[in-house]
Amino acid sequence: MVDLRATEADAPTWLHLSLLVPEAVLGAFGRQPQILATLFDPQHVSPLDPFALSNMLKLTPAEAKVAARLADGLTADQIGAAHGTATATVRSQVRQVMAKLGAKRTADVVRMLRQGEALWAGAGAVV
Repeated sequence: MVDLRATEADAPTWLHLSLLVPEAVLGAFGRQPQILATLFDPQHVSPLDPFALSNMLKLTPAEAKVAARLADGLTADQIGAAHGTATATVRSQVRQVMAKLGAKRTADVVRMLRQGEALWAGAGAVV
């Protein structure tokens, strides 16, 4: 990580790069792969943003939403109710998240995601 702040007191700005493959984005940005660059202040975004989780962890958008809500402490029933999805579907998505993260239990997924949150929230300690 590169710290380009003038002083330690300046707020950090992070750069997130996303590869936009034409087939994955239904050709919305043309026929050539593109890179989407986003600058943001990590102290003013949700630490477990589903879009970022999807990109970083190779989760589907639905799996990323479920993973973020798991880390918030919601149960499969609560996630299903909040998303208008059957609990069985949410449980299937939880199993997929667990498989992709190499987790044996839901608690392991929550721990992995919360540890990531701790790293993202530590933006003030950029080296």
